[in-house]
Amino acid sequence: MQTTTTSPAEPAPPAPPAPPAIRRVAVPGGSARIVDEVRVPSRARPDESLAAQALVGDDGPLLRVGYVRSGRMLRGPVSATPDELAALVAALAAHPAFADALGTCAPDG
Repeated sequence: MQTTTTSPAEPAPPAPPAPPAIRRVAVPGGSARIVDEVRVPSRARPDESLAAQALVGDDGPLLRVGYVRSGRMLRGPVSATPDELAALVAALAAHPAFADALGTCAPDG
């Protein structure tokens, strides 16, 4: 007669989340790493957002502005209403990663 008992196997602990992938984008003269991104919905184009990205390239901080549609930054000229631009600037102020890119053009306060 066997007197030992076996307990059901305990589930393995969940694996730690993978670190976020470093996103890189092409910029004139090479590539840059995306540090942060802010999006403001477009009133005229509900499927798009006005977006700003804080980048770090080989020559230092950069600011990239464009439209995002289906998760991709669109290239080309950016046209935005004054309200959209004001909303974008207000959103940027809440993200410290944009301080370097905006440091030379931030209004004196």
